[in-house]
Amino acid sequence: METQRQKLYRYNDLWKTHRDHVVRMQKQLRAEVLPDVTQRFAFDKERLNKIDEYIDDEVTIFRFLKKARFDQVQAQKKILAAIEWRINFDIDSVTLQTLPTSLFRKPLVHFHGHDVLNRPVVVCRLRNYPHILKTKRNGERLEEGEVTAEALEKMSAFCMELGRKFTLEMTRPPAKQKSMQIYQSRLVPFALGLLNTYPSCIGGVYVLNYGPLYNTLWSVAKLVLPGKATSRILFVNKEKVKQCIEEETLLQEFGGNNVTTYSPDTDPLLARHGGRPAGINSSACEEEEVGGEERWPKEINSLEPVAPMPKKSMFARVSMGRGREMKAA
Repeated sequence: METQRQKLYRYNDLWKTHRDHVVRMQKQLRAEVLPDVTQRFAFDKERLNKIDEYIDDEVTIFRFLKKARFDQVQAQKKILAAIEWRINFDIDSVTLQTLPTSLFRKPLVHFHGHDVLNRPVVVCRLRNYPHILKTKRNGERLEEGEVTAEALEKMSAFCMELGRKFTLEMTRPPAKQKSMQIYQSRLVPFALGLLNTYPSCIGGVYVLNYGPLYNTLWSVAKLVLPGKATSRILFVNKEKVKQCIEEETLLQEFGGNNVTTYSPDTDPLLARHGGRPAGINSSACEEEEVGGEERWPKEINSLEPVAPMPKKSMFARVSMGRGREMKAA
């Protein structure tokens, strides 16, 4: 077992060393394989997505690289051969429902737990080995315990495919960690792009009920957000937020008195600019707007209440920060 442990450590070191090679090969495969498959087989989007999912399996790509002694040309040839086999065998159509139930009622092969090195354990019961028929008898149902050679081949491939997906599942980060990676790699840059596209549209961000759970999010955001943006993010408690929003307008969950339950069906802004939702009418919009007065802070870092605007003013004041205001008709 110690030899196996050292072997596993060596594989982990190789994985870290060649991680960039795996990513490059995935990009190359997507650029070359998917167009070729589309042209040769006229696959629909669903079939192409299955091939893309296979290419996305970084563990399998690494295994092919290791098998080819990290010769990328040879590894790509082996991967292309594997993809062609998957297409010809139609491995993605082999499911639990397409296999004989007898193979699962008295299982010949199944996964069960892990060994001390956290590798999945496959249990193989030869006593459950079925009676193999070369071909299915015409017009006759198979007896209990009988399967065709073709079905057994599909079962073997099905188990290997399960193992591939299982080991990939084990090596990928848990959902929370993965969502953080998406947040860091995609959402934050996208948000920065939005701020550049809609300049000065956000006067300030008031953060309420901030807890330890969000420390990681904030630490990532601080690294990429410009200084001006972070200066507009204010961490407030329920008392301070009342200096920005009247209690009658502030939702009850944030310490105010407003018990309104949000519904997109009665959102007047969605009705005017988002495409009118089903069931909403203009009178509902008008009733919603009459209810409160608009208030804006004089400057972004100010927490002092300001006087209400006239209800029927033809201008709307938008806080720009640092005492500046923009008038919009």
